[in-house]
Amino acid sequence: MTHGKFQRTTIITLFLTMNLLILCGLSLSSAQDTNPAAPARSPAGLGRFEKTLSGEREIRSRVETFFKSIEGGKTGEAFRALMKGSPLGENTESVDKLVVETKDIVETYGAIKDHELIRISRVGSRTIRFTYFTYSANYPLKWELYCFLGKSGWQILDFSVNNKFTELFDAAMPK
Repeated sequence: MTHGKFQRTTIITLFLTMNLLILCGLSLSSAQDTNPAAPARSPAGLGRFEKTLSGEREIRSRVETFFKSIEGGKTGEAFRALMKGSPLGENTESVDKLVVETKDIVETYGAIKDHELIRISRVGSRTIRFTYFTYSANYPLKWELYCFLGKSGWQILDFSVNNKFTELFDAAMPK
């Protein structure tokens, strides 16, 4: 008889302990400091951009316009519009260098005829990496654009373009 009473007491104790832990966890999560400048957080702790993706529409539109301008042969305009409000864009020498390098890439690999978004990666709610392929008659190229939502809006922090895309196939393979 005492064995059954012990089991019930243990079950009740476990139940009460679990409820207490859950309540403590909820009170700690609601008591966290909130930064008014930071994006609103959902109950799951994800930033509003993770939940709705509405925050990335503006920068994604700028990136799309960038590729369309390059396809149209307007490389200088493409970079000036893309880098607007970005630390990289403030340095006109850097932007001019990017324009020249991109024109060299186009000359080497062929005119860019099309582009395709192949991956969006996020770190937190304010940092996004877009990975694109551009296609010419001769070769595809991989472009990675790193974007950050700062106090002045979306900025391009960094980007790269290269012909090294084979690792993307390996990353997609199940392990």
